[in-house]
Amino acid sequence: MTDDQKTSPRITTQLKVRWVPALALVLFIVQQFAPARVLMSLSVILGGIWLVSWLWARSLAGGLRVERVGKYGWSQVGDVFEEKVHLKNGGLFPAMWLLIEDGSTLIGHTISLGTGIEGTSSRHWTRRTVCAQRGEYQVGPTAIESGDPFGLYRVRIEYQDAHQFIVAPPVIQLPMRVQISSGNFIHDNRFANRQTQTSNVSVSVRQFVPGDTIFRVHWLTTARLDEPFVRQYENIHASNSCWIVLDLDKGVHTEQESHNSLENGIILTVSLANRFLLDGLAVGLLAQGDHFLMLPPSKGAVQFRRIQRALATVQAGKESLRRLLLRAWSSLQDEHNLVVVTPSQHPGWLDHLAQMRRSHVHPSVFSLKTDLDTGGEAEAFGRLVRRYGIKHFAVQPEVFEVPETAPGKKGVIQWRFTPLGRAIKVLAEEEQA
Repeated sequence: MTDDQKTSPRITTQLKVRWVPALALVLFIVQQFAPARVLMSLSVILGGIWLVSWLWARSLAGGLRVERVGKYGWSQVGDVFEEKVHLKNGGLFPAMWLLIEDGSTLIGHTISLGTGIEGTSSRHWTRRTVCAQRGEYQVGPTAIESGDPFGLYRVRIEYQDAHQFIVAPPVIQLPMRVQISSGNFIHDNRFANRQTQTSNVSVSVRQFVPGDTIFRVHWLTTARLDEPFVRQYENIHASNSCWIVLDLDKGVHTEQESHNSLENGIILTVSLANRFLLDGLAVGLLAQGDHFLMLPPSKGAVQFRRIQRALATVQAGKESLRRLLLRAWSSLQDEHNLVVVTPSQHPGWLDHLAQMRRSHVHPSVFSLKTDLDTGGEAEAFGRLVRRYGIKHFAVQPEVFEVPETAPGKKGVIQWRFTPLGRAIKVLAEEEQA
């Protein structure tokens, strides 16, 4: 457990073999009415074993402790999660046998083991695990179980605390040259001098002035201050804003290990978001898997963390890309860049993109190749997308065949530091099974 945790462990001492103290008590009582050397010897021996076992159990209950120290909270696929374990026995009696039980759900990570430890001593070791799969996990709870050498008592110490641990999808370097449409280049002269559009990201409130629309009134502030206040929005023009729409319809994805289009789509989405944010764009995310996900466009490292956190736990759902675009129509119809990541080659949702394009949206499509695709169909779909005037990128599975997406199989990403403090990314040797 870490230092910031104040929860005390739950300690239970249970008598497992009840007949020994019971027999010792019976023999002692009989000895009082019918003295016999044999009965006295047996009662003393059994009573002595009972007393030693009780003292041993009390020593273990008061002296055994385990402490887990690690960097909990956040990691990324390919990172090595390191946790230090400190086992201490502050009692006089040794733990002849000791079992550590770990309730962690992080794949491949556990400190469970059977061991022993001498009295007034401690042991330390480090457990390293490669984060191989995105998701939300927990580290802990932890329990220690031990007992006296005679097996009369069982001591159990339970730490109920558990740390939440997020493994975000990996970010890869995209080999293709990604250039999405930009609101700076609007060829329709009717909109050449159009004013900068506002996003739906409310950053503050201000007092109502004549000319403000009633739809911007911030009712909570108005009721609290008894004066009309309106939302003030961040100015985000299409030239520096982008929505990424991720298709999570399980009906169009394949989940074979060699061509897992669902995981590839998530990796592509987070990698595109990373590139756009580094380029200074405000990036939003829209998806519908096991739940509806919508992050309004924003900039900076905090937004990237939000996107990583959201994509770490998403799963495939049943809603089609066409229905998703219809649901978010009101949010997407402003002047924005729009990037769609999907393996779907159904022309139905392309009609909605074409309508959005006429509403000053600038769409681009990233098509993921799956095992079900054929070369002719993929090329025909690409021509259809371009015929709509929409930019199209065909993303081959080879793009995702990099060490970051297969940790532990093709290597582990590590960092080395020079004496001057420079960090160098290296690939460790392949792990042996």
